[in-house]
Amino acid sequence: MAVKELTKETLGKTKSGWTWDKKRGVWSTWQVDTHFNGERHIRRGFKSKKETEDYLAQLKMQEKLKDIGVIKLLKFPKVKDLLDKHSATLETPKAISATARIFPKFISILPSPHLTIDELKRKHFKDFADIRIAEGIKAESANREIGEISAAIHKAGDYYENLENWTIPGNLIYRPSFEPTERDRVINADERGRLIQFLLSDKLTGEREKDFIARRRAGLVLYFGLLTGLRHGELCGLKKINFDRNLRKLKVERFKTRKKGVAVTFFEPLTETQLWVITEAEKLYPHGEFFFSEHGKLHNKIYSTLKLHCGKLGIPYGKNIENGFVPHDARHTFITVLEHGSVDSSTTRSFSGHSKDAMMKRYSHATQDSRTRAMQIIENEIGQGSSKSTDEMKRIYDSIKSGKMTLNEFENTVKDLLTVF
Repeated sequence: MAVKELTKETLGKTKSGWTWDKKRGVWSTWQVDTHFNGERHIRRGFKSKKETEDYLAQLKMQEKLKDIGVIKLLKFPKVKDLLDKHSATLETPKAISATARIFPKFISILPSPHLTIDELKRKHFKDFADIRIAEGIKAESANREIGEISAAIHKAGDYYENLENWTIPGNLIYRPSFEPTERDRVINADERGRLIQFLLSDKLTGEREKDFIARRRAGLVLYFGLLTGLRHGELCGLKKINFDRNLRKLKVERFKTRKKGVAVTFFEPLTETQLWVITEAEKLYPHGEFFFSEHGKLHNKIYSTLKLHCGKLGIPYGKNIENGFVPHDARHTFITVLEHGSVDSSTTRSFSGHSKDAMMKRYSHATQDSRTRAMQIIENEIGQGSSKSTDEMKRIYDSIKSGKMTLNEFENTVKDLLTVF
């Protein structure tokens, strides 16, 4: 029989997704059992006989369309199989780690582990978001996790030839609402100076060797991040073979932007400070392939080390701490310093790895110093600053020429003048 109702009595058991019939007092589901595309096709989980018959009618229509050559018969894979195929194509450690956590969680909330991608409902994504938010993550984070699942589903045509022209329903993917926030934290000069000096200082009295190494490693990673704008993963993936000391040149393999056309970038000529840091980093793993890590993967110990020592120095650290910084803010700081130093955008992008100016601008932020300098530029160029400075310099010149101003008075006057103008 093509369409059949199943109950606990007829099947001997119930499964997730069955419907409770209050009137009859039984758990039940409806099943399609037919031959489709030359194979026996069984599917359960329908809530009513009509829903089951409608599905069967769709199958018969696809058979007819296939016979007259209108479409190629679709055979949809299980959601789990699709997610597994997508996971196997990922390259970056961060993406692999994220999907290894997200995908099994999503499968666990589905009514059946055998659910196929055409059986996905908007409610499944909403249930996933609600569960994750109830577990304590922010709506913005839940949205990112759903984005990983959505990316895999959109790529179904890449993994299954018969789905090459298939598109998912436009309203299928549920996205939790949230107020978008962007970090605008720049690690200021005072914080940079105090933190780097402390992290790279000599071994402290009573400090264990492993704690000293961890402190120094965190300092070198943060310092080189500030000097290059490299992401934490890119820093940990820096290979010694890609460093040419004679040419003062470092080749960086990009992970995040590889598929967008920016696979590698070069830092040259390296400054004396950059050379010093990378020379010190070579000593962290003297026999290893990488500068800042043992196997080229993220070093999580760095986060706890920074948190510990930032606390000692009174520097706010952590994304959930008011005005706190995180290691990625070293990248914001690097790009902001270049932008405020009037470095052209194409040069900045050659270091940052961005393919477009618009994306790079998200990492450049106004600071109090930059705003003060901007206002002074306006004053000097458009206001009265320019003429005032010219008149004042003429007065100083006349005073020196006539002998009315001593050398000491001249030095103090020039200091005051530079402060004002």
